[in-house]
Amino acid sequence: MSYVLGASFSNVQHSFNSPTYFVAFAVQTTRKFELEEIKTKEEMQEDHEFNKNLFDLSIVENEINRFKDMTVKSSIIKLTKAKRKEFNDDLSFILYGFLKAIESVRSSRLHIASEGFEKCYLHVPLDSNGKGLVVEDLEYFNHPISKYNIRFQKKGEFDPILELARLGAWFEYLDMMRRKPAFINKQISKNENLQFVQFLRLIWNSPPIESYPDSFVGYPRMVLKTQNDTYDLIIHPGTQLDLFAISQACSGLGNGLNVPRCKRASAREPFGSLSLHGGFEKCRLCSEDSRGSLCLYQKPKCDGKEIQCRDKVFATQVCDAEFSVYLTLYKTKIKVGRAIKSRIIGRLIEQCAFDGLVFYPIPGLPLADHLEERLVVLLGETATDLGMEEVSAFTEKVTSKERFEHILSLGMNTNIQTRRDNIYDRITDILKTVNSPEAAYLSALEQRKVHLSRNWIGCKGTGLNENSAVRDFLFRRISGNVTGVVGSFIIVDDGAYDTTKMEGYINGVSVK
Repeated sequence: MSYVLGASFSNVQHSFNSPTYFVAFAVQTTRKFELEEIKTKEEMQEDHEFNKNLFDLSIVENEINRFKDMTVKSSIIKLTKAKRKEFNDDLSFILYGFLKAIESVRSSRLHIASEGFEKCYLHVPLDSNGKGLVVEDLEYFNHPISKYNIRFQKKGEFDPILELARLGAWFEYLDMMRRKPAFINKQISKNENLQFVQFLRLIWNSPPIESYPDSFVGYPRMVLKTQNDTYDLIIHPGTQLDLFAISQACSGLGNGLNVPRCKRASAREPFGSLSLHGGFEKCRLCSEDSRGSLCLYQKPKCDGKEIQCRDKVFATQVCDAEFSVYLTLYKTKIKVGRAIKSRIIGRLIEQCAFDGLVFYPIPGLPLADHLEERLVVLLGETATDLGMEEVSAFTEKVTSKERFEHILSLGMNTNIQTRRDNIYDRITDILKTVNSPEAAYLSALEQRKVHLSRNWIGCKGTGLNENSAVRDFLFRRISGNVTGVVGSFIIVDDGAYDTTKMEGYINGVSVK
């Protein structure tokens, strides 16, 4: 069983100070004819659909994957600019990369290692300026690659297996390029086929808890930011979405009615600081000017009177506001949390809560944070002894995966409200028996069980399963009709997208 191999490279110029990539593919000689209809790199470069969105490499990737089951692919060989300096000339550098790619294929299959290659088609080497190099007959060279039956080819004579290798190397270059800030910002500024918007968050209406009738609060709003404005998109069954995520960016600062704007935003950086690896909501400069708001997501830095954040507006409007502490059941785990009282209903819905037990009003953020923290400990110490075996844990955090599993477990079985209400009633009884000032304080507050299931829209009969949740949004297109929305999850066709994971992403939207 003989094989033929094709190997190519990309980025010989080390653009963006990135490596030169080498890729090789091998195919059984008897099946090489199946590659003859391959779409070439040049054909794709002329494709208008490809050029509309240079972040979307699905056309290239799909063409490569068409031959996935019949080919053997090498590892991606990455040779840096520093590595290049170890060689006497450009030819030696390119031949080394080819050799590593060929040996990667050869070592990946025992029968290939024993049989070898009938022919190896390699792209004519180029120097660091992209100029072709003269290659002598390798059998006269003292180079390890000479043991393979090599044929160098140039444009116009490429064998189909080499065309596949060219696509593979080109894809690696394009994938690198679309992750670079300079390229991203250039596309945002110059691409006329796409409008770029930043996803800020999905917000549900929040009626006052005192008068909330356990009913539908209205469809949520997807808040999107352009370079100069913000607008809302109401999300309901039938809403058409078409978003393509290209990078996370700083969510910026907003004062009053002003559009939230990153302090680094400029003509060259339209959305400000980019987060190429995820993990931050605001850049360092914006974080320094919004230290107060961090207390909403972590333990407060002071008692609200010291104003360590030096943000008097935050201290008076948030730290001194009325808060609430809540509990909500996710399968066998109870989440304890806190929220500003005016936002508690919306907050619970956004967390995919089916129901909840709320204690209110609590004067100020620091006390609410203390009660939240102590409640987790108190219930964890006493719940099992008081007959709460069906609850496995009390926690301040629930993962996206746990929230989605919670939706799946209740989406088809909503006739369990009585059992869940009984759990909340028993928690109330537990607090009355615990010898603790925090438990006594909570027991003396207003308490209310709220039922939120009427805000779970379109989760029945959708065929959702645990594989429906989309975990990675980068360079993924969300396109189709909304069929449902549950808390932070938007259901589009057969996929469920957690919008808390989409926050901060800049998205390309096709210009109609």
